[in-house]
Amino acid sequence: MRVQNRGASGSGHGWAGAQTMFWNCRSTRVDIMVQSPAAARNWGVGNIALTFAGNGYFESNNRHVLPRSLYLAQLKDRLGDAAVNNITLPAQRMGSISTQLQSWAGEGAFNP
Repeated sequence: MRVQNRGASGSGHGWAGAQTMFWNCRSTRVDIMVQSPAAARNWGVGNIALTFAGNGYFESNNRHVLPRSLYLAQLKDRLGDAAVNNITLPAQRMGSISTQLQSWAGEGAFNP
């Protein structure tokens, strides 16, 4: 997982992002890279990885934080519990469905 200045990287596109938040992510490879451009900030909060690199803002490395989902917390603040219930499964609200997603692997209907 990387938000960084990709320089030319063959296409000349430069920065991968600005104002980017990695929240409660888990890197299954080696590291999480969070670099910030001069006029912006990128963050990594509550992430788990073997190493962390970059000049971005890091907090709570190798320890997930609450709320579990920043997106769902913001949605609830803006539109209430009904909005969250409309876009999530009960299993998601109670924990994680990553094991079920791995088993499903995009084949057929998802039925946790």
